[in-house]
Amino acid sequence: MAGQKQSLPEGIAEAIRKKYVEGGKVAVGHRLPTVLELARQYGTSTATITQSLALLDQAGLIDRRKGSGCYVAETRARRGLSVPGHLAFVAPNYSADIFVNMSHGVELACLRHGLSMVVAGSGHDYEAEREGVRRMIHGGAKAIVLSPISRDVERLRNDYLKSEFLDFPIVLLGSALEEQERPSVVFDNYRVGVDFAEYLIAEGHRYIAFVDDTPPGKPMTHLATKQRHAGLEDALARHGLVHRDEDHWPLRAGPDADWAGEAEKLVGNWLSQPKDKRATAVFGYFDHMAVQLIQAFQAKGVSVPDDIKVMGFDDAPFARSFHPVFPTTRPDFERAGEVAAELAIRWSEETNSRVLPRYILSVPVVFRE
Repeated sequence: MAGQKQSLPEGIAEAIRKKYVEGGKVAVGHRLPTVLELARQYGTSTATITQSLALLDQAGLIDRRKGSGCYVAETRARRGLSVPGHLAFVAPNYSADIFVNMSHGVELACLRHGLSMVVAGSGHDYEAEREGVRRMIHGGAKAIVLSPISRDVERLRNDYLKSEFLDFPIVLLGSALEEQERPSVVFDNYRVGVDFAEYLIAEGHRYIAFVDDTPPGKPMTHLATKQRHAGLEDALARHGLVHRDEDHWPLRAGPDADWAGEAEKLVGNWLSQPKDKRATAVFGYFDHMAVQLIQAFQAKGVSVPDDIKVMGFDDAPFARSFHPVFPTTRPDFERAGEVAAELAIRWSEETNSRVLPRYILSVPVVFRE
């Protein structure tokens, strides 16, 4: 892009163009290396390569064929990689499955509107997220889809989103709280909490544990966790039951968390309780933690699901072949990214006053057999 510093996807797209498309390494009509091969070659994520290939496709240099790969276009218009504007996607970790799927949805919306997409990772760091947003705005993005990191109460009170970039179209995706006062696309995790709790209560469970990264005595601020817990509590209350303090299982989360160690600690605490007072089911935070809990229980001779039932969330691909199977949820992260991008693009094209729509997407519950 003339006059601007190239983004990583733009730089890699230019390198692929020079080496494979115009450098003669791949003949016209022949297939480029796979996304995985290109990611290894250029030392980056598959999400970044996907964005680079989208730019080449938009420029008329390659043909992307679903299920087959990318091919050097028969008629290669050498128009460079410039497209009329771009949208930015800022996420805590754009190589994780959830955020890759979100980025695919954002890309679909961008392609419909003739836009390119630039991606930045915040690394689960508040200041890095803030700087990433600022950099994207100054880099010429026409709108931003932001998947914000979790905030504690103090940081939420002074969140930059409530005082900075107020006139710039920023749409929050996934972890958006109403206090952040931005348009958002979120999932109905409250209904998930209710549905899982009702299912467990119908099976005869009365003590249901809840794994969470909120320290004891502190209010929950992560949206999905907060809503699931509220759904669990309300369902229990309708049956004359309560969520006990000992059924709140706190863990130390984050990108560098020792999930196996945390699971072992939680299982040890559970075993130290009187047998007739132990929880017989547990909301496992997300699928990866659910798997770690099941393995920690089994290592201690506890049968899952006979002695305790474990629930997961987000239908992680690796967990689909795990045994014993466990219930989970299947949010459509790609659709959420697409809706958020459409909302951001629409806002960027309107000149009227700022509005704060909040889209809530349903979340199917999956009971694997």
